[in-house]
Amino acid sequence: MPLLFFIFFLILNGKITLEICIFGAVIAGVMSLFAWKFLGYDLGKEVRSYRYIGYYLVYAGIVVKEIFLANFQVIGMVFKFGYKPKPVLVSFKTPLKSEFARVALANSITLTPGTITVELEGDHFTVHCLDERFVCDFNENIFTKYLLKIEQKTAKK
Repeated sequence: MPLLFFIFFLILNGKITLEICIFGAVIAGVMSLFAWKFLGYDLGKEVRSYRYIGYYLVYAGIVVKEIFLANFQVIGMVFKFGYKPKPVLVSFKTPLKSEFARVALANSITLTPGTITVELEGDHFTVHCLDERFVCDFNENIFTKYLLKIEQKTAKK
């Protein structure tokens, strides 16, 4: 975290000099101490999370690909003359255990055109689909499958 604070400080500053680097290091240190003392930050937890950054990057790629594909579906629906969409509300329970994975799934669904997460209560989701053809088994979609894989990998350590 101190390194991220330092890099963020340098990006916001716009130039790099010895004085700015020293001042940035001090600011980053103070911010890190604040986070450790008052926000419950744990350096060990952060270091362990860097092990899985590859999984998170792959997941981000999956989300971008699905957004791209869904855009074409929605565009096709919009330009289809005389087509009347049939909106649907879908409720389901997810097998995801961690709050992080559930929120990631909810956000991934919402970012994908044609669907939006209306409610997330524990492991219960309610999703609005722009058309009935966007309805799928949300527990069998690529988002849930990959988030389950991430949960299994991170739970082992």
